[in-house]
Parts: sequence; structure tokens; C-alpha cells
Amino acid sequence: MNSKLAQNVILFYSLVLFLSLGFRENASMYSSDITGAVLVSSTLISMATADRFGLRALFITGVFQMIMCLVL
Repeated sequence: MNSKLAQNVILFYSLVLFLSLGFRENASMYSSDITGAVLVSSTLISMATADRFGLRALFITGVFQMIMCLVL
């Protein structure tokens, strides 16, 4: 399963997922809303960061972080 499909499945079935984890109906709805809000805000922050610093600088930073995680 590719990551985009997994992401869509989790977002589409988030209410059912939170209910199956033991959340009540209201808490499940709020958790789903928070998940969507975090997704939107993360996208906006990413767009602003990419515009400000450029994609090349972000790519080099990401590669460095991945190398450090693999080394650790």
C-alpha cells in the first residue's frame, strides 16, 4: 500500500478509527476535526516555509535530518 493511499484511508475513516480506539462519539468527532485542522495548518506552514527559504535549502536540511536519524 502506498503512503498516499494510507493517508487517504486514515483521513476518510478517522471517525471510525477513533471510535474503535475507545473514544466516545463527541471525542471522536473532535479528534477527527483536530486531525483535519493539523493537516491544513501543516500544509500552510509548509507552503510558507518553501516560499521563504526555497526548496533546495529545505531538501538539503531534510536529507541531513534523514542521515542523522539513520546513523542514530
